[in-house]
Amino acid sequence: MFNRAAFLLLPALLILVESLKINELVKRVGRRSREKDRCLYHLECAWQQMTENQILNVKQNDSNRIARAFVYSTSAEDYAYQKSFDFLESILHPDMTAKVCGHDKDMNAIQYTKFLKSSSAHYKIFPYRNYAWDFEPTSERSNMNIKINVNQTDNLGAKVELYFDLTLKINVNSKNEFSLFQIHHIHQYGTCGEHGIVGYNTFRSIDEAEELKKTHVAKYFFDLITPSPYMDTANPGKIPMAWANGLKDFVTINVCRDGTTEPVTYTKAHFQAWYKRFAMLWHPAKDEAEPMKLQTIDFNDNGIVARITFKLQIGRKDDEPVHEWDIKFSAKNMSYSTDRVEVLCSPSFNLKEISLRAMREVITESFVDNIVSLPKPNHWYSSVEFVKLFTKTGTVELHHCDIRKTEVVSKFLFVLNEFFKKSLQVKLISSSTTEARSTM
Repeated sequence: MFNRAAFLLLPALLILVESLKINELVKRVGRRSREKDRCLYHLECAWQQMTENQILNVKQNDSNRIARAFVYSTSAEDYAYQKSFDFLESILHPDMTAKVCGHDKDMNAIQYTKFLKSSSAHYKIFPYRNYAWDFEPTSERSNMNIKINVNQTDNLGAKVELYFDLTLKINVNSKNEFSLFQIHHIHQYGTCGEHGIVGYNTFRSIDEAEELKKTHVAKYFFDLITPSPYMDTANPGKIPMAWANGLKDFVTINVCRDGTTEPVTYTKAHFQAWYKRFAMLWHPAKDEAEPMKLQTIDFNDNGIVARITFKLQIGRKDDEPVHEWDIKFSAKNMSYSTDRVEVLCSPSFNLKEISLRAMREVITESFVDNIVSLPKPNHWYSSVEFVKLFTKTGTVELHHCDIRKTEVVSKFLFVLNEFFKKSLQVKLISSSTTEARSTM
């Protein structure tokens, strides 16, 4: 009986053993499947399983693509500029830093993209542009370095040498189809005509360039754009106007506009009016050791290309941040008459935003200064004279008392009634010759 029962249980035991074997096999296959799926969808795992040759191949392909995009994005004239710029912007790490031209303040991602966009408007791909790049292998599988060099010219005809040293790290969560790497740091140097410390771009030595500055025509030119208050004291209180007033009629003037690669062309009269209003809103930084600095970009027998850097504060508050304004200019044919001026955008601030914030202070102070300086006796209409300082065309629109709205007023004519000394007739001479009366 026992043998018969054991014989009947033997198949069941065999089935159980086989079932356990199958279950263990399924577990092992499942583990391998999950590991394979994890490496299929997780870049970090897949990257660790790659061979050194595979990683080197990925780095070389990505470095070529990134370096080429940098070259194309240096000039807005390039047909591939916009796509290249957008690609670079997409691979900047949010916490990246950029050391640009030896400036004492590093740029963040937003500031550097703004700088890259504005500077591209000043570089030309004709008559020539040469470039090269080099991928530097690193011991770290997740890091790589790229060195890029671009030679071209700027809008003022000066030779430009641009150097970029990039530090990149792999982004394991990357969804970018063109690069697995993100830029964590940029070191830019070279000619540096738009920002920071200018690197001399001339076949002459620095000493020879300094000697050229001492020639009588060159010295006259530098004296013109460096008025005596800036040479005598570090706190003159006003932005120099002499050089702007001394511009010739044939000068070409471009003023940068934030967020675009297309600078705005100004006439001489338009620029002088703009610069006058600019000087009302901005003033040299107080207690600044060097509120204005002049650097030569290119200096030879045929002319000069240089950049003026102003360290300025906006508005009337003493604790306002100090911002840098850069203006490039060129003078040709040894006459040293400026033939081109370019006002550059600053990457460190939004001009429209801070101007609107400071304008209220400037207008209020001008109003108070005007009231205080009025000779006595004075009348109500004298207090609005300060508005002329802020008008673009020299005309204003007046709202007062019973006068709901006048036309644009081009002139005020006041006739005082000498007999009663109480009534004032205000004739508002406009295109419709409107007359209005107001009783005081």
